[in-house]
Amino acid sequence: MLPGRRPASSTGPGPADWKVMVAMRVLMRRAAILAAAAASALTAGMLAGAPASAQATSPHGRPAGAAVPRAATAPPMKIGVSPASTVQGSTGNALTFTVSATAAVSGKLSLAVPGAWTAPQRANSHSGGYVAVHRLTCTSAAPGGAIKKGVILLRFRCAKGTSFSVSYGGTAASGKVTAPWRAGKYKFTAKAKIGAAGYTLLAAQPVVTVQPVHLAVTGLPGSVSSGAAQQFSVTARDSAGDVVAGYRGTVKFTSADAQATLPAEYTFTATDEGTHTFSPGVTFRTAGSEQLTATDTAHAGITGSVSATVTPGAAVMLDVTGLSGSVTAGAPQSVVVTAVDAFGNTATGYAGKIHFTSSDADAALPADYSFTGPDQGSHTFSAGVTLVTTGSQIVIATDTATMSLSGSQTATVSAPSTDHVYWADNITGSIEAVPPGGGTPAILTSDQGFPAAVAVDGTSVYWADEAGGTIEKEPLDGDASPTILASGQSGPVAIAVDGTSVYWADETGGTIEKVPLDGGVSPTTLASGLSGPDAIAVDATSVYWTDHADGTIDKVPLDGGVSPTAIASGQSGPDAIAIDATSVYWADQSGDTIEKAPLDGSASPTAIASGQSGPVAIAVDATSVYWADETGGSIEKVPLDGGVSPTAIASGQSGPIAIAVDATSVYWIDQTGGSIEKVPLDGGVSPTILASGQSGPDAITLSP
Repeated sequence: MLPGRRPASSTGPGPADWKVMVAMRVLMRRAAILAAAAASALTAGMLAGAPASAQATSPHGRPAGAAVPRAATAPPMKIGVSPASTVQGSTGNALTFTVSATAAVSGKLSLAVPGAWTAPQRANSHSGGYVAVHRLTCTSAAPGGAIKKGVILLRFRCAKGTSFSVSYGGTAASGKVTAPWRAGKYKFTAKAKIGAAGYTLLAAQPVVTVQPVHLAVTGLPGSVSSGAAQQFSVTARDSAGDVVAGYRGTVKFTSADAQATLPAEYTFTATDEGTHTFSPGVTFRTAGSEQLTATDTAHAGITGSVSATVTPGAAVMLDVTGLSGSVTAGAPQSVVVTAVDAFGNTATGYAGKIHFTSSDADAALPADYSFTGPDQGSHTFSAGVTLVTTGSQIVIATDTATMSLSGSQTATVSAPSTDHVYWADNITGSIEAVPPGGGTPAILTSDQGFPAAVAVDGTSVYWADEAGGTIEKEPLDGDASPTILASGQSGPVAIAVDGTSVYWADETGGTIEKVPLDGGVSPTTLASGLSGPDAIAVDATSVYWTDHADGTIDKVPLDGGVSPTAIASGQSGPDAIAIDATSVYWADQSGDTIEKAPLDGSASPTAIASGQSGPVAIAVDATSVYWADETGGSIEKVPLDGGVSPTAIASGQSGPIAIAVDATSVYWIDQTGGSIEKVPLDGGVSPTILASGQSGPDAITLSP
């Protein structure tokens, strides 16, 4: 049943009674509201003065009956900064922070200056970072305490719509502010304290952008002359290209031109207003593309550069190069003549005419030459100079119009080396030679019938022409036509020489013959009636040979006159011979052995190596015997007395058939491969090819 209603069928108070009851209920409700308000006030007072442990709390940790706290509201103030940008490292900056009230407000303001900026201070208006407060339209604005750790404190009272300002950087130049050297955005933190509340950040914070600076180097022509001073300017500019008038850095200059003269370091001043002209400036001396770079000495990132093409000056001398320090007499040499300016650059515009002279009266020199545009100041005279006279010789080039414009080069001329490897090529019919180090073979003679053997002494090379039936010779330098020492031979196949005579074996005629070194007489037959003399050697008393047909090793005195002496017999197929002071050595091709016996034949032969595949050539030195195994494709060695297995000092050859030895190396002909090769006496390395592309090399010998 609702209050104030009575049931229709019940009995109770009358209308007057109901009025009294309603009035009482109204009074009771008002009393309850007042009691609740009083209780709330009492609770608040108790919470303010009572210990935390004594405060009643809700299940959420707040005092019972307390309202949920709200986030702090930003103070009714706005702050801005002018200017809002500057450039890195700039001096003379003055920032103005303007604070405007959006409602009536009073309290304190703190403004924190970033540490990279000049420290703020109020002590001296002529010192950097000076701070001043201006109340403008506000009721009041003044410092609110000492500046500590870059934080400026102020007190203010402002009506709505009024403002005050803070200047950071005094009116005097010395009181200005220096911007940081690091580019970027810098926030000046502004907080306000209104009433009893703590400091609260303003809704928007003032930010100053520090723009990067670069150095613009200008005024240098794109093309400059070597040795000529050039004026230029350096300007500090920001990222927008505007001049940074407050730049006060110190710049230094560098260049890749080691000969360049550069300005000294320079510190910009207020008078420069961000740009400075350097005169006389820079002097480049090295021709080509050069660069001038300006860099702040304290901040390497502040830099700038400019490029220029440096052109050479006029020629002041001729540089003669190309000759080896030591040259061989008679060997053509290339020489280079270059016109040079005062700083060592090639004078590309030189167009003079030059003439050559030499201290060597017999020298072959280039004809006079006029330089042309394509020369670009330098010309090569290929194989143009041949010096002949031994000793120190000089080659001089001189401008025919300006005698002082000249240059020279000195070389030591030595006599030609007589050390060569010689061979006969029976396909091309030539006798050829190459230095022991290799090179292009020299063809001493050609058009021979079938040169089958070769020998050499200190002046001439000798050979046996099997097809032509002749014994011939030619000077070592090949400068004369061959001389026929003997003719009418049946089939000369082997040759040897001593200080007086040339000796040879005529296989077809079955004889051993000799003739004086200069020929002029008929040959002397030292031995005849032989079956098949195939290889020959000579010492101070005798001539030795192998006879592959009857399997003997024989000898006869140098003058003949007696029957041959058999040193060894019963051989299968002796095919090569060598001697030393005590023994004769031979290769038995059919028996696949290397044999030795005393020179006088007083003892039976000794096999110092066996089991070979096809030994066809032999040589000897003071310690070892060397041979070429044609079938096995190897070069082998063994001690003079044998006793150990042979050592292969080269292998993988196509067809080695001839061999020679000197103090350092073993030389051989690979007939199938068409090459002349060598290897150290002990092997251990790959062979060196001295000459290749031969058609049919078939005999080899060395300079004595």
